[in-house]
Amino acid sequence: MQNAVRLILGTASQSSWSMRAFLCASPLIESLTIDWRTFDVNDRLADASGCPTGKVPVLYMHDANGIVESFAIAETLAELGGLNWPKSSADRANARSLCLEFQATSDALRKAVPMDLSLDAETLIAHSDLLTWMQRLDKLLQQSDGPFLYGHLSIADAWFSPVIARAIRCDVLSTTALSAYFEALKLTQGWRCWMGYVDNPSPIYVS
Repeated sequence: MQNAVRLILGTASQSSWSMRAFLCASPLIESLTIDWRTFDVNDRLADASGCPTGKVPVLYMHDANGIVESFAIAETLAELGGLNWPKSSADRANARSLCLEFQATSDALRKAVPMDLSLDAETLIAHSDLLTWMQRLDKLLQQSDGPFLYGHLSIADAWFSPVIARAIRCDVLSTTALSAYFEALKLTQGWRCWMGYVDNPSPIYVS
């Protein structure tokens, strides 16, 4: 697989969809190529070459066309040996539904509370949708038989890691279950590797 799989990603401190793709790819991280891109003052890619929609992430395999939807990227990476969905069929269905629901309904939240993992990021007021998602994740964690949303680390955890980062920025990670979840995420290989690419990261995100 060496150099046959390439991920185009945006700035590590800010690009939440890139973070999701990276975390999904984390078990494969040593066998793929990462093409980092930056954003201009209008939050557009300074170099959008190879990005069919002008956005990141984009996944390339061999000479195939780029895969541009984060959900499709996660599914493809799972087939290659990346993070997978939960083990039970009921949990898989629930996790897929939850992730797609967030993707379809989170525009207002993401605009109101951009992800920023850098040291100089200002604290923001939590959007109401963020508080709702925190309640839902807290309930999932209380029902889980492990430290992650569905017990074992899965695509769902990659999906909601940037949401947890937003909650930290708004200082609303207020329950024991959510705090323990954040600590578990920080110990994962994917999170630690991602933070290694963040320039001047806030210490709170580094385990």
